[in-house]
Amino acid sequence: MLKRNLFYIFIVMAVGGLVIVSLTTVQKDNAIVAIVESQKTAISYQKAVNVKAIHVIEGQQVKKGDLLIEVDRPDLNFDYEKLLNQKNQEEANHLALKSEYRAELELMNIESAGKINRINAEIAQLESEMQLEQALRSDLASLNNSENRQQSVTNPDSIVLNSYREEKKQIETHYASERRRLQSALQQDLEMTELKIKLIDDELELLVAEQAMLKRYAPFDGTIANVNVQLNEIVPSFETIVSLYEQHPSTLKAFLGSESRFILKPGDIVNVESSNREYSVEGRVIEVGARIVGYTEPTDPLSAPERFGREVFISLPIDNSFLYGEQVFVFPLNE
Repeated sequence: MLKRNLFYIFIVMAVGGLVIVSLTTVQKDNAIVAIVESQKTAISYQKAVNVKAIHVIEGQQVKKGDLLIEVDRPDLNFDYEKLLNQKNQEEANHLALKSEYRAELELMNIESAGKINRINAEIAQLESEMQLEQALRSDLASLNNSENRQQSVTNPDSIVLNSYREEKKQIETHYASERRRLQSALQQDLEMTELKIKLIDDELELLVAEQAMLKRYAPFDGTIANVNVQLNEIVPSFETIVSLYEQHPSTLKAFLGSESRFILKPGDIVNVESSNREYSVEGRVIEVGARIVGYTEPTDPLSAPERFGREVFISLPIDNSFLYGEQVFVFPLNE
């Protein structure tokens, strides 16, 4: 009896195990299959450089901030000195403009003062003569008052005096206008020079930033993938010098086949499970491609026809333990 019961228990457990394996297999068959690919960063320069020092080798583990490579750019030093000379010239021109303005203003003031002083002297002399004449007329006033009034009205000295005063006013107005014109021209020239200096400063700032980039540091913890140069080698522009992988992949790219029953959208939480070990993490869908693209799954044989679907990008926890090249299954948690 006991043996019979044990036999039944064994049969039930075996059937249950087969059901679990079957369900798991079906689930894995329907899963989204992907390969973990670490983010790869390539280090290059926009202009040709000369390699001064290499501090890493292929396969080396590096920490964020570790010095990778040092290069030199002779043209950078030349451009920097050239811009400094241009800035010094513009600053000297800025001072010269102010000095020239002060000289022109002083000359204008001397010229204006000379003309005003001349007219003031003429006015003073004429007023003195008119006062003497008026005194004589006053003495003769008792003889013929009416004749004296007639002469005062028609006295030509008054007309000349008024013309002097009008000329003085015109001179003052003219030179006031010339001072404003000179000040406006100076202001425009100074603003143009200051703009040139600012543009040069901006270029110098960019060159300083480029000089700082002559030493390149690891942007994250990772592994050196390739070192494509040798010491003292001249490397052309945009050619990769060093490349490195993230130590822990932060994103995962999968393909959602057109025949898949899963529906994914940005923000969805998914389960990312290793295909060959007991390890899984939760990821978040950050983007689903809008276009249909061709792809092949890692499990497909080489002769398998191309599949079609949309790219799906999934963010992974920073502290995940997936390995570069590891095959994973992706399951939506709402399924």
